[in-house]
Order: sequence, then structure tokens, then C-alpha cells
Amino acid sequence: MSSVNTNSNNDYMKIQLKLITPLMLAFPLCGIASTNEVHDLGTIYVEASPISKYHVDEVSSSTYFNVPPTEFPVSVDVITTDFIREQNPVDLHELLFFQPGLSGGGKSMMDRTSGQYSIRGMAGSTPSLDGTLPMTGSMGMFLDPGMLERVEISKGPIGAVQGGQTSTLGPYGAGGAISLVQKQPRLGEEFTDVDIRTSVGSESQQYRMNADVHASGSESLGVRIPLGISLSKPFWLPSGHDWAHTVFAAPSLYWEPSDDLRISLSSTLQFTDAPGYQGVPSFRGKPLPPYNWDSYVAGDHDLRDEYTGYSLQGYIEWDATDVWQFRGGAGFAGSDMEFDHIGSSTYANQSGVPSVKEFDLNWRDTTSESYNLYGRSIARYDAFGASHTTLFQVDALRMNTHSRSANAVLLAPNLFSPLPKGDFIDSELDRFGILAQDYVEVGILRLIGGVRYDEHESNLGNSGDAVSPRVGVSILPAQWLAFFANYSRTESPNFGHM
Repeated sequence: MSSVNTNSNNDYMKIQLKLITPLMLAFPLCGIASTNEVHDLGTIYVEASPISKYHVDEVSSSTYFNVPPTEFPVSVDVITTDFIREQNPVDLHELLFFQPGLSGGGKSMMDRTSGQYSIRGMAGSTPSLDGTLPMTGSMGMFLDPGMLERVEISKGPIGAVQGGQTSTLGPYGAGGAISLVQKQPRLGEEFTDVDIRTSVGSESQQYRMNADVHASGSESLGVRIPLGISLSKPFWLPSGHDWAHTVFAAPSLYWEPSDDLRISLSSTLQFTDAPGYQGVPSFRGKPLPPYNWDSYVAGDHDLRDEYTGYSLQGYIEWDATDVWQFRGGAGFAGSDMEFDHIGSSTYANQSGVPSVKEFDLNWRDTTSESYNLYGRSIARYDAFGASHTTLFQVDALRMNTHSRSANAVLLAPNLFSPLPKGDFIDSELDRFGILAQDYVEVGILRLIGGVRYDEHESNLGNSGDAVSPRVGVSILPAQWLAFFANYSRTESPNFGHM
């Protein structure tokens, strides 16, 4: 008999073995007749090193089915739950900011690419939930990582799986993709975790409390509710201004009514109120007058970013036969964002060391939504001496934006009055896609080939199509060594939805 117990801090793994051996095995050479009696040799403890808590056995964002990352011919970085907890980030932007090969559009919602990230110097796709539901720009910045199980970052063109995203800045998805995997229930488990963390610097502070409640209604039903609250003070925020605060909850449900049928439903809800930050302009590595590195030009005005984000998605998965698996899913993600910002205006064409002589006041109120619907089939079978995983998918995506804004030029940061609000502007973008893909395992070889076709259309009458192919190969001469190469291309119209 054996039992395994792993302690909570993962420092070691203890395995307890209780050996019961027939006497005939203990004395065969002594001529003693065999009996059916048993002898208890006592308890033996074995200590061993655990697998790294930053290690994952499988990833799915580059294929839509699980594949060991060491065998797949694409570079995929994974940010695990333990890493997220230890880094203690304020939001998704802060979590991704220090990841190799990634750069964000800035911490301000005034940036054109707020909530979008470049990967290896090329435009990446908007972060998505489970690789299927693109988030809004403000969600891509403010989402609280406490609701995530892990983050998968696929480096290289990913349009052959997720499709390119239209943008006035070019074909988004050319650099890679960021897939967010939400915490999900696991059948047969019940626990309540509470985690309290503090980060304190010379001028900045953060206090966070997260809870994770997991309950099993039965052997086939699980419910999980991660929730949290955090308070933080940025280094540049002077005393007397309200700190940033966030509250979130991410309930999810998983049900297996039978061995071949699975149903999942997950949601997120978050509210963040944070001081707006426009950045400090610099010239030759130094702040431009009248700025310094600790400047907060809002002065006596408590200008804020007020964000509300929400999502709901679900799927039904059915193992129709030993070969075929079918899955249908749908999702919705949205955000409401209102902000006031003050920042430096242009300072070009000034002789000597330029200085900031004017300031921009900006206000915006935006509601953004994403809807997706997909159907997927996966066949797992052996043919021609190899194991195949063949996938087909059709999907539809709609992204809506409802926003209005106002701005003014100021001679001093404190000289402003309420701005006249303009009319709301609506934009819509629809995308319809078809995906075919085959993954082959034969001996020490792993092969993948696929192509995706997309049709894009905006409410301005713009339309365009795109074809994104890829092929790749991995050679695995040893468990600890892999050689791989791939060709992939992401294509999408660049008319955007403006």
C-alpha cells in the first residue's frame, strides 16, 4: 500500500510505503516451508525533489488541444500560478511588463495601443481568454491576474490558429499571442485558500488579499470562486490623493453529467479605480522642465481611471466516439472605461533644451464589447504508422466600441474647467474564420501543418480576407534535447475599425 503527501510549500515530497511480504520470500534458502503468513517490515520514508512549480506539462494556446511544450515546434512561455502570486502584480500590464520579448503600449489609456502588446518587436494579438475570446483594450491593461491559472505566450505568427486582428497599426497577431487561462474547478477537490501579500518600496506600496474557494457539489460537479481586493500607491502619487483599489470575483462551474460529456461556465467581474498617469517626458535621459521624475501634473485635481470589466463564457464538449470529440462554445467580454488625464503637449522645434509650455487635458468614456461563437471537432487516430490529432474549427467574432471624448490645450495644469462632451461614436468589426490543422507524432518526429481563412468586415463598409498558413517540425533525439523549425504567417486587413 502507498500514500503520497506533498507539503504546502513544495519544499519536498514525502512518500510513505508500508511493505507486507510473505515469509516464503524472507527465508527461501533456509529450507523453511512456505506459508501464507505475512510479515510487516514497518514504515519507510522516501524524500525526493518535486517538479519545479514554474513547470507545466502541457500547453494548448497554439493548437487548441494539449501538447507538451518541449515537443511542440513553437516557442511558448508559460507564467504559472506560483509565479503570478510571487510577483504580486497590480494588473495584467504589470505582470507582462517584465516578460522577455514583450512590450506594452504604455500605462496610460491615452496610448493608441493600450492593452495590446508587441512580441519580439512585432504587433501581437489582443490578450484573449482561453485563446478564443479577445479582451477589450482596457481589460488587456487592468485585468487582475489573481483570477488566472496561467498565462501562455506564443511567440511567432499565430494567425494560423487564432486569426489576425485588424488594426490601423498593422496586422495584429504577427508577433504572437497571449492566452489567459482562468482558474477552473477540478472534480473531487474541496479547499479554501487565503493569500495576503504586501509589497513596500521607498515611495510605493501595495496590499493584496486573495481567496480561492473550491467546492464539490457531487462527484461530477465542481464550483470555484477566486476573489480578491487590493490597495496600491504608485511611486509618483503625492499624499492626499486616493490610492488605486481593485475588487474582483471570477466564479466558474464544471459539470460532467457522464463520462463522455463535459459542460463548463466561467465568468469574471472586476472594478478598479486608479489615479491616471500620463508619463514624464524626457530629453536625453532627463525629465523636461518643469517635470521631475516624481511629477504628478494633475496637481490638486484627483484625475482617475475608472474601469469595470466583465466576461462570461462556456462550452459543451462531447466524446462522440473513440476517435471524434466535438466542442461548441460562446463567450462575451466587455468593459466600461472613463478617464481624465493631463499630460505634456508637443515641444518640437524648440532651440536648446526644450521645455513643456503647454498641457493636454483629455477625457474619454468608452464601452467596448467582444462576442465569439465557435464549433470545433478533434479526431485522434493512427494512420500510416503515425499518431494524428486533426482539428477543424469554424468561428465568428464581433467587436463593438461606443465612445466619446473631449480635449483642450492648457497653459498650466490647474487652469481647466469642465470640457464640453462630444457625441458618441460607434464602431463594429466582424470576423468569420475557418481553421484546419493536423499534428503528427511518429518516432522522434513531431509535425504540424495548418491553415486558417478569415473574412473581416467593419461598419464603415470596409472588408477584406486573409489566409494564414503554418508548418513546423520537431526532432527529439533525447528527453532533454529538441530541435525544431517552423514557418508561419499571419495576415489581416489593416483598415481597422475607425
